[in-house]
Amino acid sequence: IRVQDAFIEYLNRIINTNERVVVIAATNKFEAIREDIRRRAYVIDLDQNITRDMLLAVLKAELKKYGWTYLNPEEIMSILEKSVSAYRQTQLTPFDIIDACNKVRSRKVEPLREKLFRRLGFSRGEEFSYKVTIDDFKLVARELRGYVEQEKSTEVLSSVLKIKPAVSYRDIGGLFGIKEKIFKIISLSLKPELASKLNWVPPKGFLLWGEPGCGKTYLSKAVAKENDATFFYVPAAQLLINAKWVGEPEKNIKDLFQLARRHAPSIIFFDEFDVIAGKRKGDPISDRLTAQILTELDGLQPLENVIVIAATNRLDAIDEAVLNRFEPYIIEIPLPRNDMERLDVIKVHLRQYMPHLHDEVTPEGVLSIIKRFRMVSPRVVAEVIREANRLRSQEVVAANEYVKAAISGDKIRLAEIAQVYKEDLERLGEVLGSNDVDVLSKVTPETYKIRLYHFEKAAELLEHEVDKELMDAQESMIAEGPGVALGLATDPQGRRGMLLIVECTARRGSGKVNVTGPAKSVAIGPMTSVEDVSVIESAQNAVDYIKIYINEKLGIDISDYDFRFQVVSPLEGVPGGGVSGPSLGLALSVAAISELANHTSNPSVVMTGKSDIKGRVGPVGGLGWRGAGKIIAAIKTRRVKVKKFIMPKWNYENAKDEVKVLEEAGITVIPVERQVEAWLHALDISEEELLEKIAKNVKH
Repeated sequence: IRVQDAFIEYLNRIINTNERVVVIAATNKFEAIREDIRRRAYVIDLDQNITRDMLLAVLKAELKKYGWTYLNPEEIMSILEKSVSAYRQTQLTPFDIIDACNKVRSRKVEPLREKLFRRLGFSRGEEFSYKVTIDDFKLVARELRGYVEQEKSTEVLSSVLKIKPAVSYRDIGGLFGIKEKIFKIISLSLKPELASKLNWVPPKGFLLWGEPGCGKTYLSKAVAKENDATFFYVPAAQLLINAKWVGEPEKNIKDLFQLARRHAPSIIFFDEFDVIAGKRKGDPISDRLTAQILTELDGLQPLENVIVIAATNRLDAIDEAVLNRFEPYIIEIPLPRNDMERLDVIKVHLRQYMPHLHDEVTPEGVLSIIKRFRMVSPRVVAEVIREANRLRSQEVVAANEYVKAAISGDKIRLAEIAQVYKEDLERLGEVLGSNDVDVLSKVTPETYKIRLYHFEKAAELLEHEVDKELMDAQESMIAEGPGVALGLATDPQGRRGMLLIVECTARRGSGKVNVTGPAKSVAIGPMTSVEDVSVIESAQNAVDYIKIYINEKLGIDISDYDFRFQVVSPLEGVPGGGVSGPSLGLALSVAAISELANHTSNPSVVMTGKSDIKGRVGPVGGLGWRGAGKIIAAIKTRRVKVKKFIMPKWNYENAKDEVKVLEEAGITVIPVERQVEAWLHALDISEEELLEKIAKNVKH
């Protein structure tokens, strides 16, 4: 403190005299300097407004300095920019260029220095020199140190990342109509002079919500890049984790907004926003955070040239007052909604692998494969493509190692290689048709490309092992006979599907309907659950309609029949588990009519749909772009070879792209509006034959 006081005193002497003295000070922690010292300085931010021409000038100066002017600066710049973009997703800096040149020189000089010191390998007249090539820059490009601008307060430094994103508009796949809307509004918001002339008031912020992996963060980075705005990435949880004292999280948020105003135009991106803006429930820490967010969003200090973008996958957990501040820009970022969007996402992620793709690989082919295994989200596409390239790369390594061992004649080494690379060599055999040394010797990174086979294997590897085990266990429980139907269910998001077995018995009694296997309760919030009677009501609706149908068609009264259903599922017997929802109604109806007619339902037919007392079949989830778990479950069956898929007509007409997956797998899709239609297709019988069997089997 005494040193700082003395420094200020001497600064004042200079300022208050006519002597021509310039004091130049440099720092990478501007916020750590005392405010009274900063007020006396003219601040120059060397990291702002750096253009590509400036960076190119720095590179040319470095090349001239080391005598490498024979190299093409543009080619080197492209290599460094591509490396920084791929591995750090930030902008190239002057330090990166200087660092790269220093690393290249060190790599070339070090071997010569060692030889000189050891006095080895040199004779009179031997030239002590080296030659640098473009390949040398390719080698050091991945070694460039991560650069993060440090001008933040000490507390915010540990919680916030201030970067210049390298993601652009063309890197955003899908989201047709959504990304354009966001780009246009934010672009205008970051042009205050034009907005003022148009009398346009920028929004307080944007709240993006959607499933994990749908592209919320990626989209926000692209917006910042296209508008040349500073991007503050704020993982909300870090604001709490790094706080040491009471009140620090609120102070960090306040400091963050001050920092963003100083670096305007800027974008503050809050990830996991529900962590710091949750509903107020009396907790002193979280409530103060929510209040601080509200204060910054509409406080006395305006957010001019600063845009707040918040992202969450738990919209229901955010405080109502905060949601109100973001209206009307609470925007859903959905998973790809149709095949056009899915193909666009795949094309974006395939772009960097184009030189490595076999001619047979097309975006359409990759899409067809992925849809058979998982929901197509940007994150899933990226995972599958990376995994496909990893498999192909391992196969190239396996071929090279195997050929080397075979040529050396070392049988022990050859056996070790065959064991270590067993799976990779098996895949090579499937692709090439042979594992002979002559065939494997021709495998190189240039000749051995990524095939559709690799994408299929990658999708299989990323499939959850638990899902496979559950499906196998469930299929082993299927028993053919009257009173059995196969239904489908999914998780609450509609992503992960499972096969359900509905079994029914019908006997004269007192007209009761009993169901075992459904969930007893359903969660409607983090801490709230209610009694779930959806499956029981579906069974009652199906039975009521069947009784009316038989009475109208045959004049037979079966109102005193007791119907007992058992829903066999992997969740049966699990505490808090069980099947929920109305989509099992159609399977319950088919199982009941099969029992009454004493006629076996076709075991290759699966079905889903809501049944009502009037005999209609209503729409259900798990069949559309938000979640196609039922479709994936039907395709993945191993023991049961599904040939027909009965679904509500509404779902069929509104999920054409999803239905296409079933048709490509050789499964006939049957849209129905009435339960009677489903009965006839499932039982492979005409209505006359069905009524005849019911009349014969039902006792008067």
